[in-house]
Formats: sequence, C-alpha cells, structure tokens
Amino acid sequence: MTDYEARKTYIARRDESMRLVDQVFDSPFKVADLKVPDEIPLDAKPLFLSLVSDDDRKILQIPPMELLKKLKSGTLKAVPVAGVFCRAAVVAQKLVNCCTEFLPDLALMYAKKADEYMEKNGKPMGPFHGFPLSIKELYALEGRAAHWENPDLINNMQTDNAVLVNGLLELGCVPFCRTTAPQFLMSIESFSPMHGLTTNPHNTSLSSGGSSAGEGAMIAIGASHLGLGSDIGGSIRVPAACCGIYGYRPTNGRVPITGADSLTPGYNAIAGVVGPMASSADLITLFMESIESLELWKRDTFAERSAWVPVNPKEVTVGYLLDDGHVKPHPPVERAIKEFISKMEKAQLPFTVKFKPFTPMQHEEAWKIITGLYFPDGGQFLKDALTNSGEKATDQTKMIALENPNCVEHSVKSLYAAQDVRNKYKTAYQKHWKDQGVDVVIMPTVPSAAIVPNTTKYWGYTCVWNLLDYPATIMPIGKVQESDKKDESYTPRNDLDKAHQDLYSPETYANAPVGLQIVTPRWNDELALKMMEVFSHAM
Repeated sequence: MTDYEARKTYIARRDESMRLVDQVFDSPFKVADLKVPDEIPLDAKPLFLSLVSDDDRKILQIPPMELLKKLKSGTLKAVPVAGVFCRAAVVAQKLVNCCTEFLPDLALMYAKKADEYMEKNGKPMGPFHGFPLSIKELYALEGRAAHWENPDLINNMQTDNAVLVNGLLELGCVPFCRTTAPQFLMSIESFSPMHGLTTNPHNTSLSSGGSSAGEGAMIAIGASHLGLGSDIGGSIRVPAACCGIYGYRPTNGRVPITGADSLTPGYNAIAGVVGPMASSADLITLFMESIESLELWKRDTFAERSAWVPVNPKEVTVGYLLDDGHVKPHPPVERAIKEFISKMEKAQLPFTVKFKPFTPMQHEEAWKIITGLYFPDGGQFLKDALTNSGEKATDQTKMIALENPNCVEHSVKSLYAAQDVRNKYKTAYQKHWKDQGVDVVIMPTVPSAAIVPNTTKYWGYTCVWNLLDYPATIMPIGKVQESDKKDESYTPRNDLDKAHQDLYSPETYANAPVGLQIVTPRWNDELALKMMEVFSHAM
C-alpha cells in the first residue's frame, strides 16, 4: 500500500471512530458540534477545559486517586465516566493531535462489565475498577491494526490483545483511545507523516516528546490519567518530562511486553520495555503492585518471575548528575534540579536522604554503542518499508538510522563484537556506580525543557540507561522561567553541543516543563518508584 493510501486509511479509521463517540455515549455535549479556534494558543490546557462541557469538566478535574476511589466505591459509575474520557480524547485530538483511534465501543463494553460486576457483587472488580486507560498505538488490540507509524503495516490486524492489556482489563481498566507516535517509533520527537506533529499542551510550538508522544500530550492536557507507553531509548521518559507528567521505564522483564514487542521480530540487541505514564506518582506504584500480583510471567515468555516488594529504607544516598559532559543542559534544567535538591534537603522526608555529586562514565561512548545496535541490519528493514510505501524518511529517522555513521550492517561476527563492547560497558558501569557509593541517581531527562520540533540529535541522557537496563522514573519539578537567561559566556564543547545551545532562549521554551529522571540499578525498581513517590509528595 502506498503512503497516500495508508494515510487515507488511517484518517478514515480515526475519524470514523471519532463519530462513534456520539453514537455510543449519549450526552447533551456532542463532539460533532465541537468548535475549535483556527489558531491554538501556546498553552492549550485552559482552552481544553473551556471546550468540554461543565459536567464533563467536573469529572476530568477530580484528582486521579480520588476518581479511582469514587469508581471503586460506586459513587461514580464506570459507563458515564468512560463517556467523559472518550469525549475529552476528541477535544484533546483537535487541540494537540494526539490520537490515532478512539475506542468508544470497547470503553462501553468494559465499563458495563465493571458496573455490572459492582451491582452483582457489591465490590470493585479490581484495583483499577472502571478506570480509563489510554494506549499507545503499538499495543496489540484484537481485531485492530498495529502499524507502528509504518504505512507498510497499516492493515496489520491483531488476533489478540497484548498480554499487558489483557492484564489491565482483568484489573478493571477501561480502554478509551489509542495514541500517536513518530515514524517507526524510533525518535524522541512526535512527528509522523501518517498523522503529522503531536504538540505539547504547555507550549504548542514545541513537541510533546516521543516516541510515546500521544500519551504525554493526552495526560498533560487532562484527557487521561493513565496510559501505556514503550521505551527503547527514552520513549516513556522523554514525553513524560516534556509534558510535565510521571513515567516509568522498568527493568527489562518486569512488565510483560508480548503484543508490543518489536517492529522487527527477532531483534534483541537492545531491550525495549513497556510501562506506564500517569498524572500521579501513586498511580504508577499502584500499576506495578497490581500488574505483578497477576503473575503475568506465566503468560509471557519474555517476562521474568518477579513480585513487587515495597521498600522502606532508613537512609538513601542520592547522586546528582547535572551534565553528562557531552551536551550541556539548557539553563532552566540545571536551575530546576539545583532548586529541587535544595528543597529536598530542607523537606521532612520519611527517611534520611543524602545528596552527593555523581560523575558519569563515558556517556558519549554509550551513545555510540547503542546507536550502533539499534539497527544491526544497517537500517535495511526501514529502507524496505519506505520503498514499499513510498513514504519519505523523516529527518529524525535519518538521524538515528539512515544517515547515522554508527548504524552499519553487521555480519554475525561483527554483531558479536559490538554486543561484547556493550556487555563490557555494562560491567564497567556497574563497578563505576558501586565505587561512587550511591543508591540512586537523579539527573536531567533531556538537556532541554521540551523539544523544538525536528531538532533532536542526541538522546544520551536517557538511552544510556536502556543500554545498561537500569529502571528510571520521571517526575515534574518545574517550568522554564523568564529569568532563565542564556549563558553567553559558555563555549560549546563540540558541534552537537553548539547546535543544542543555539536553540535556547527562555521565550522559545516558555511554559515548558522540566522533568527529573530518577535512576536505580537493575531490579531496584521498587526504590526508583519509592523515591519518585517521596519526592513528589514533598514537592
């Protein structure tokens, strides 16, 4: 199928599913009557709230844990809440272009199941009883296409749900929409020729980040509280940071990935993972406690046997990394992290937290290693897909693969050698971490607050942890301020750093969030989430 035909099919599916919202859920507020201004303001959030109905707004503005409590107690019914979030998703789509498909039929079916269970049994069906769930497009949903923003796969119909989706349905979640991603999902930006640009609700001249672009925008604008993303280089963490929400990249194997595993079947040089994005740190912890209680490793060959064991430390040493030594973060990022540390040192935390500097170990080298392993076929799969459809490669696809000097076609022998370099780096970093005497590291997520579209050339602040397979969480810690002036005396270290510094002015990034990345060693996920919870409550 050509890219033109694929895009036509994509738009037809999206728009038909949008029309279904009014047919499935009866409401005086009709999305078909929605009037959106031609020019969307930089801050789209107030406009979003003004466009939804008064009744819908009351539901949307209930804090997430309170909304869940009302659903589980029966104070709110799942069916009308599902309708509210389906309509909100349409409004969000009109403002920031974040949805690939609306799921009113599924939302009604699973919301009815929740309400009927409550009526029959007098108790909730699970810890997420009736709770709305948005889903990144790559996740398999039975009877629907999973195309990975690849026109060649526009009719790639799925025969079952992803294992994680089935688990969340059992826990009571109600799926209501699917969300956007960049071309082939291999970018920390948000543009795809299939759908265009997903914009940032805090500043619509900026990208929402990627590749879980639509999830970041949906949650940030207020049309979702809980969503599913994926991460092989920063794809959960970057949009979470750019959009001022929470995100979690788990250790590989802790969250089942079958049904959302790989664009190129059989690939495993760098482990991709799936995980949650949310408007609340508490939701992410509940997500993990609940998912691991299902023992989904019994249904997924690639999930590891694990149980969530909450941690209650007496003392935690936190290393802070302000700059990876290769690309210097913009002024608001460094300022926000320093202010955060100062706040936490004065805060009444439930245990002792000591901060000390953390020195990175050759993060520039990590970037070379991981970008050399993303496409061991030299990008041939991407080239073939583009040839088949006629779609042009985006600049971001060129940057990470087609024009990346580290992306070469490997022989079996050279792939073994490249993976040996990867393994030696991982071993050395484990020792490096231990020698610095820290339990946790906090650092930037990206070296900017959100992203100017089509400018990204470096993911080093996130992808190093994919290379090492260290879990990481994201939490918002502030926004760009007018006083965050550019340091005119700074001399860039290299061409990459210069290009990054040239982008900056506080006006360009006005109102953009700054997200903090919290990292722990492999299988210390409980500590990463504990620190996110404790810090977010203290903020």
